[in-house]
Amino acid sequence: MNNFFNIVPALSKHFLKPPNPARVHLKIRNNPRFFPYFQNCLGAIDGTHVPMNITGDIATPFRNRKATLSQNVMVVCDFDLNFTFISCGWEGSATDARVLRSAIRKGFRVPEGKFYLVDGVAMSTMTNVRRSPRLGTQGNGGVTKKRGTSSKARASWKADLEKALVDLLHEHNTPQYRGQNGWSTDVWNRITKKFHDNHPYKNYTKGQIQDKEKELKREYKMLKEARQQSGVSWNEKRCMVEADPELWDNLIISFPKIGKFRSNKAFPLFDALGELYDGHLAEGNYNFTSTEPTQHTQVEVNPEVSSVEATHSHHDIGETLVDDTQGGMQEASMMENIVGNGEAQPTVPAAPSTSTENEPKKHRSNGDIAAIMEKYIEIKTKQVESKQIANMDEYSIMNCVARLNTMGLSQEEKVKALQVFKNADNRELFICVDMDTALMWLQGEMA
Repeated sequence: MNNFFNIVPALSKHFLKPPNPARVHLKIRNNPRFFPYFQNCLGAIDGTHVPMNITGDIATPFRNRKATLSQNVMVVCDFDLNFTFISCGWEGSATDARVLRSAIRKGFRVPEGKFYLVDGVAMSTMTNVRRSPRLGTQGNGGVTKKRGTSSKARASWKADLEKALVDLLHEHNTPQYRGQNGWSTDVWNRITKKFHDNHPYKNYTKGQIQDKEKELKREYKMLKEARQQSGVSWNEKRCMVEADPELWDNLIISFPKIGKFRSNKAFPLFDALGELYDGHLAEGNYNFTSTEPTQHTQVEVNPEVSSVEATHSHHDIGETLVDDTQGGMQEASMMENIVGNGEAQPTVPAAPSTSTENEPKKHRSNGDIAAIMEKYIEIKTKQVESKQIANMDEYSIMNCVARLNTMGLSQEEKVKALQVFKNADNRELFICVDMDTALMWLQGEMA
């Protein structure tokens, strides 16, 4: 199973094809409800949570807001409901906007003048990254306040109080108090009481203390991700992000709330928060997109596994690519003879074996198998294309004219027929039917 999933990414480029930006889809072009309003639309972008099982020691970041384990997958599809781009592997606690930002950094592009249908979160992210006024602007970092709601009263915090809160969180950062879903209500009551005991002149509510913890967590995640950007550095002594003005402009586009750290504002709690949250936050360490170059891992063969079993496993992989239809044996032979330089070699009768039965056989790595499968798909694709070209030649204008010359039509009628043959469907219909039917149909088309 592991070998199979190591091979799949290598084959994604054969099945996930980006849409042609110069082509307006038929479902758009032929529907007056959509054309011309969506003539530049290439498809839709959305995310989904895929349930999963994972070992408990690394499960925390994969637990989503519904307290179930999942990975957040972003998919792009066209109007034929074919996937054209996939970004998978992000932990379930990662937001859709963060997954989309990661996909853009890893090569997902929207051609100039084109767009995708997205939801509000994705629209905010795409607006920030592409600076597209067409999508509109949103205040508050892309978050719109619902009508009729009032914001909570915000408490005033100083640096020493923030440090005191982080110290209390560290004190309760044990399995006894902190589970995979964070701190429970009882633990928050305990933290709030201790905070009031240490700072009796501050009467923060439990909700205000929880809000400050969320704010510190959000700022830590933002600064940690910003530090990974090219050209951005971190001053360990002053505990602040350093970057050129142009880079700061780009950072603010990607992280609107990072602007307050631009004016040499320090964040001395970064390391302490790292000890608190690292391993509990989504970082995209398992993320992989369909446009990334494949990296095949080598499999260490267990010496206790017999060579017969190893050979059988590779034989099974080959069998999955060969059906029982006519020509299946030739395809199997082709698979067995794709070697070295990736070219299909002619089948040569095998020479009598001089090795002993117990001599160990050379095993193929995952990279070798993936390369063989890629080459096999490439060869089959060329065969299909060649067959399509042959079919097109069968219904060429030259063949239509050759048949037309046997019908005894006048020169004027032949000129009119040539106008009919400009359409590929007309040529195919003219060639497929019998002579009398073709003549009657052609006369009707020329009338």
